[in-house]
Formats: sequence, C-alpha cells, structure tokens
Amino acid sequence: MLNVFKNKFSQIHKQSKEAKELLRFIGPGILVTVGFIDPGNWAANLAAGADYGYALLWVVTLSTLMLILLQHNVAHLGIVTGECLSEAATRFLPKRISRPILVTAIMAAQATALAEILGAAIALNMLFGIPIMAGAVITAIVCTLMLWTNSYSRLETWIAGFVSVIAMSYLFEISMVHVDWPQAVVSWTVPNIPAGSMLVVMSILGAVIMPHNLFLHSEIIQSRHWNLEDKALMEKQNVTINENSIFDIQIKRLHEYKRQQLNALYVIHKYLEIKAGKKPSTPITVIFGAKAAPAYIIAQDIIHLILCLQQLINNDPEVSPYLNVVMVENYNVTWAEKLIPACDISEQISLASKEASGTGNMKFMLNGALTLGTEDGANVEIHELVGDDNIYIFGDSSDTVVERYAQGSYHAAKYYNENAAIKEAVDFITGEELKAIGDKDRLERLFNELVSKDWFMTFPDFDEYVKTREQAYADYENREEWVQKMLVNIAKAGYFSSDRTIEEYNRDIWKLED
Repeated sequence: MLNVFKNKFSQIHKQSKEAKELLRFIGPGILVTVGFIDPGNWAANLAAGADYGYALLWVVTLSTLMLILLQHNVAHLGIVTGECLSEAATRFLPKRISRPILVTAIMAAQATALAEILGAAIALNMLFGIPIMAGAVITAIVCTLMLWTNSYSRLETWIAGFVSVIAMSYLFEISMVHVDWPQAVVSWTVPNIPAGSMLVVMSILGAVIMPHNLFLHSEIIQSRHWNLEDKALMEKQNVTINENSIFDIQIKRLHEYKRQQLNALYVIHKYLEIKAGKKPSTPITVIFGAKAAPAYIIAQDIIHLILCLQQLINNDPEVSPYLNVVMVENYNVTWAEKLIPACDISEQISLASKEASGTGNMKFMLNGALTLGTEDGANVEIHELVGDDNIYIFGDSSDTVVERYAQGSYHAAKYYNENAAIKEAVDFITGEELKAIGDKDRLERLFNELVSKDWFMTFPDFDEYVKTREQAYADYENREEWVQKMLVNIAKAGYFSSDRTIEEYNRDIWKLED
C-alpha cells in the first residue's frame, strides 16, 4: 500500500485540460458577482443585522441557494445554446408569454439599475464632493461607454481586482468585531421570522436574486463554450456535422460578385438530386461564412436564402445524412482559424475580372485545401503554380466577361428560360418549401434580381460549375491521390510569402537601395 502512494506522488502529472478550461469561466462569474455587491444588498443586510441581530441569517442562506440554482441554469443556457435568457425566451416561448416576461424583466432591471447608479453617485459625492445629480450622470455615461465598447474581457480584469479588495476588506472587518459563532450557525440554518421583519426578509430576497444578473450571466457566458477545439461550430450553431464528410467551404465578404448565390444554387441542385435518389458516395458539408454591408439588401437576401436552405436541408431526414449546410453565425477571424485547416474544397468562385487578388484562397492553399474557382484574382497564380491536375478551374474568362459588359449582351432571362437545370434551381427559391421557412418578400426579391438582372453573371457559369464541382467530389474518393494534390498545394504556397512580395514591390515600384 505504501508503494502505491509513493508511485502516485512520484508521477509527473500533466496539467489537466479540463481544469485549465474551467478557469475560463471564472471571469464571467466574477463579473456577475459585482451585481450582488450593490447598495441595495448592503442596505438590506445592514437593516436586518441592526434590527434583528442574527435572526435573519437563514434568509441569506435560503436566498443564496436559490441564487446558485438560478445563476447555474442561466449560465448553462448561454453555454449550451449560445443564446442569452431574452433570446431563449423569444425563441422557445410563444409571444403571448415571452413578451410580458421580458417587459417585466426590463422594468425590474431598470429599477435595480437605479440603485446602482445612485450608489455610485453617493460614493462620488463622499469621495470627491461631486453633487449627486452630476455623479449619477457621470455614472450613466461611464456605464454606457462600457456597454458600447463591449469590452467584457477588460472589465473582468478590473472587476476581479475590485472584488478581491472588497473580499479582503470584509474579512478584515470580521476580524475587528466580536461574532457569536454558535448563535450565527444556528441562525444560518433555523428559520425564524421575528415580528415585523417580513418586509426586511423580502428586501433581502430581492437584493440577492436580481433579474438583471440572470440576463447578464447568460449573455457574457456565451463566448465560453466548452471544448471549442474540436466541435466549436457544432456547439455554437446547434448543428451536428459528420466529421467524415467533405468540407466544402466558402468564407469571405458577401457580395454578388463573389457569387455565394452560385454556391447556393448548386446546393439546391444537389438537394433536388438527393431527393430524386441520386446520393453522393461521401456526405458533403457546405459551410458559408460571411458578413454583408448593412445597406446591401441583395447580399442580405442571399444570406437569408442560405439560412433557409440550412433549416430545410438539415431537418430533412432523407437528405441530411448526405448533405448539410451551415451558415456560420458572426463569422470572424476566430472562426476562420478553425474552418480553414478543416477545409477540403475552397470555393473561390468570383466572377472573372472582378477579384483584385484575394488572400483567403492563399490561406486555404497553405492548409492543404484544393481550390475550386474561376480564373480570377490569385486563382490565376495558384493555377500556374500547382498545374491543371491540382486545382479545379471553371467558368468564362475575364475577356469574355469584359466583352459581355461592353456590348451589353448578357440577358439573364434567356439563360433562365432555356436552361432547365438553372430554371429548376432558381424556381426553388420561391417554391412552397422555402416560403414556409423564410420571408416571402426576401426570397421573391432575390428571385427577381437573378432572373431580371444577375449583374455578376451567375447563370453562364452554372453548368460548368456543377460539372467541375462534381468532378472534385469524385476525385475525393481516391484518398491517396487527393492527399498528393493537397501536398502539391501546400508545397507551392511558399510563393505567396511576404518576403517575395516585398522584394518584387521594391524591385518594380519602390526601387529602394540597400
């Protein structure tokens, strides 16, 4: 037995990943803690102690247990669903229930916020002689700026320090007074309501269990999803993705010239194929990540279409085993760091002549993804570097596109009326299945935009895009050859180094001497 303990303590123990990750959740907890160190709480507890001694300590125990249960639940809500309390109430409850709940919660939060503002104003008055009204205005402005900047991580650091100071001060104060510990222990556990104390009891309960803290905790905990390394996207989006599927990814700013709409039309085409019984050998996961300019209505309509397809396809038991669609919520660099290394096929399908360069295609290339794209931007150089066998190029040339623009010879309606595959995919946008999910006006506006205008020539490239994409999926089945293609792309990506770029800029433009 002694040897067992010796061996146990002589081992080199690695840092627990789970324990390390738990530390990430302390910050939101500390931030929420401040909500309980407020003037109302202090006033209620001081009144209870001054008027009734130890008798009402049990109320603190009860309210704290209730508090832990509620805060624990709202924190888990934010972690698991990625939604705060108000968002979840709106999503899961009928409007006749959720709206009264949210209105009363807002009113309660506003009422409690007044105590916080007044407490800060009193503190400024006591410390610096600032009038109460001016102190309240200053406090409100500072709080507004904090909310505007959304700098929770910075707040966590400062507040952790403040809470630590308060905790140490409290322990110091305890050491200065005589506490009847036996009586305190009894009062903590045995309920007792002295005559006339009910109002104070209710004030303690109200001061401990505060609605604004419930909403705050569920909000700030959303960024702390458990185990973000492997299944971050699935946890954030509340979707299940087959990790053995082909990851076909298009992540970039959403603009018609980048042609996310072409990708979406292919998704519709593939969905209809699967419904007709033509199923892919390997499941496919199509991932979109993009943001649109606030005033760019058509770009927003394209996002809406993708979200509708996501809901339709992922909830179809006949199709979802073979095809999934994900529109990444709030796409940013953090998500790019996870998606780019996971990518198998990189969608770089902008209309030829429109992309100045692009850098996303280079990042995908460096991480082993194969490019599916037009002869546009950096795709041209990638094509030259890796050769025809290690890239998938389709679509009209820049010269053809420029000529069409110059002559005004492109008419989208002609392609729509004469190409059955295009018509089938485009008509699906305003079909009953999508209208049952999405907004009728948005879907019809996008339909009309494509059929009547299609400024960035989605239709002429559609057939070749479908053919080339299907070829990429077929090639993926030979995993050894696919890996060889990946290695070629990784090896050739060195061309896009900053050293080479700076050297050429200096040689051709700057002409700086050593």
